[in-house]
Amino acid sequence: MLHRRLLYDDAFGVGEALNETYYNGTGIVVRGRHRVLLSSVDEAAQLHRQLAQKLYMAPVPAFAQIVSVKSYLSRYNTSFSGVSSSLPPNVHLLSLEKWEEGLVLLRLEHFYEKGDNAGHLSAPATV
Repeated sequence: MLHRRLLYDDAFGVGEALNETYYNGTGIVVRGRHRVLLSSVDEAAQLHRQLAQKLYMAPVPAFAQIVSVKSYLSRYNTSFSGVSSSLPPNVHLLSLEKWEEGLVLLRLEHFYEKGDNAGHLSAPATV
């Protein structure tokens, strides 16, 4: 269920109408998109996690006006890698946050659950 709106109590324990409104008093309209992924049970965990990552964690492009590419490249570091090798395919970089000068918080997550039918991807990983 995405959303429901009732102008009267439905007697399911809330004790009031489910009447969420916008600031101007009109009822909230919910719009969404459903995606259906058809796969075998063995591939489902791997495919739905990879698809979700592509859809909801896509890079956000950001642009700025510059005088020239040469001056920009001389003033700013345009590439950096803090790791000596790639992360395993079942490990996801969740966040990288600067806390203070010289200190960052790096969050990694194992992308698959124990028991997922994702073959070697649900096995423990070492970074």
